[in-house]
Amino acid sequence: MKKYGPDKPLLLLALTGFLLYAAVVYIYNTGAAPAGSDPYETAASITKEQAADAAVEWLRQRPDTAIESGTGSVAAGGSPGTFVSYQSEKELSGYLTKEKLQKVYDKSYASRIPVDYYRVEVAEPSPSDRKWIIDIHMTTKAVIGWSGTGGEERAAVSAPDAEKLARDAITRQGYEEAEFKRISPPAAKSGQLLFERQKEPVGDAKLTIGVELDGASVSSFTQSFGLPAAFTSWLEHQEDTASMWTRISLWGNGLMALIALGYTVLKWRTVDFSRGALLTAVYAVIYVMNNINMYPAYKAGSTLTRSGQEAMLSIVLINFVTLLMAAAVYFSFTAGEALWRREGKSVMPRWRDADFGSRVTRGMVQGYLLCLFLLGLQQVLFLVAEKGFGVWSVNDPMSSPRNMLQPALLPLMAWAAGISEEATFRLLGVALFSRLLRYRWLAVLLPSLIWAAGHTAYPIYPVYTRLIEVTVLGLVFGYAFLRYGFLTALFAHTAMDSILMGLSLLTGEGLTASTPALGLLYMALPAAVALAVSWLHKRGMTRAGRHNRRPV
Repeated sequence: MKKYGPDKPLLLLALTGFLLYAAVVYIYNTGAAPAGSDPYETAASITKEQAADAAVEWLRQRPDTAIESGTGSVAAGGSPGTFVSYQSEKELSGYLTKEKLQKVYDKSYASRIPVDYYRVEVAEPSPSDRKWIIDIHMTTKAVIGWSGTGGEERAAVSAPDAEKLARDAITRQGYEEAEFKRISPPAAKSGQLLFERQKEPVGDAKLTIGVELDGASVSSFTQSFGLPAAFTSWLEHQEDTASMWTRISLWGNGLMALIALGYTVLKWRTVDFSRGALLTAVYAVIYVMNNINMYPAYKAGSTLTRSGQEAMLSIVLINFVTLLMAAAVYFSFTAGEALWRREGKSVMPRWRDADFGSRVTRGMVQGYLLCLFLLGLQQVLFLVAEKGFGVWSVNDPMSSPRNMLQPALLPLMAWAAGISEEATFRLLGVALFSRLLRYRWLAVLLPSLIWAAGHTAYPIYPVYTRLIEVTVLGLVFGYAFLRYGFLTALFAHTAMDSILMGLSLLTGEGLTASTPALGLLYMALPAAVALAVSWLHKRGMTRAGRHNRRPV
């Protein structure tokens, strides 16, 4: 494959991307702020430790708990008795966004029932076996819901007393109890009472409050909205469609991995087994670290009775799958590089090559330039999708930095994504489909579609828009791979994801605080790695040259 530097077309693409990105950001920033927007959305978020303290203090004030005043602050993240996770009402958020009801909701309910909140699990000290789930407002520290399980069962109260206790709890949460109509049968013993608010509906959704009693104590208080059947059916169809595309991606990935394995075994005499070994190891280490880092997310997705040991077992199983994925990535390297070499094309430089260091540096520079174009193109695709097709997204607690042990480690996943996806869908994928198809553009398009199908599970709706967006980006990565080689595609992908993830640290998006220095460091990390590798190679070649010049 012919070597290219940062030529004029690439420089023009970079300039175009930068201007597109700046233009879209300008359009968003100059748009009029919606009237009645949620004042809590821009307020400073409390930390998990503060949420834990608020939950424990609320429990201390209850006369029916074993947590006594003066026992000291209980913090999150491993302190005895508490576990804090970030939660989001995804379906409600989607309904508000899709039906353009966010302003209505913010005006009536945002201060009392936020879409995003902290969930604190608290275990009462021994000998009590009672456990609590307490939902905390992320900006005001207010308790917005709770549920307690375990402990000794208390004597039931009469049905009239139960309803009075339930309505008193509703009043303490800031509502007028007269606005609520009981929609469940009367509770003659401990059980749940359901009340529906008769005013201030949000579209076709009404607020429902559920109250459970343990004797004369309110053991559970929940707030939810019954969403219209039309929306829930639409959302279910979207999820089914995303699942279908995800299965297609998994089958495509699996088939390519089997072909790569088979080719490596059958053509073992012509395969260089050292190709991609180091990059595969980097991928595996980062991915395993990320799985462990997501322990709070796995715990957050579990039930109250699920222990931390069970969440760790899930991580062990996921890490086993990760190692299988790493094997697939490795065979993508070995088979893909051998297929291109068979065509007489060198798409990946070798350490022993005299120009290895310079090619790494050149690939990095070209990758950053292409990254600028990709960022601009992606922003335009987002803008067109949002304004033209009504695309919207919601927060996902399972992938949120708030549900990570160390959110600052998330941008390292840019390397795992870049290594695995460029090896699978460009280095191997384009080579395989080039042998099956007559047209090279189809050989780029089909693996890009398989790659894009694996991204439809993200909470972005309608799901087909994500398929289109990632396919278009895949075509650009394919073009970069064919014209400039694997390193350029790898650095473009890694730099793009590093910048996007670094921006979350820079701005504090999805976090309780921003870390600008760390965000900038991650953005520059691909360049730093390339320069370090180039320097090490140059130093090694210099030492080898000196050794060869020694007299016999």
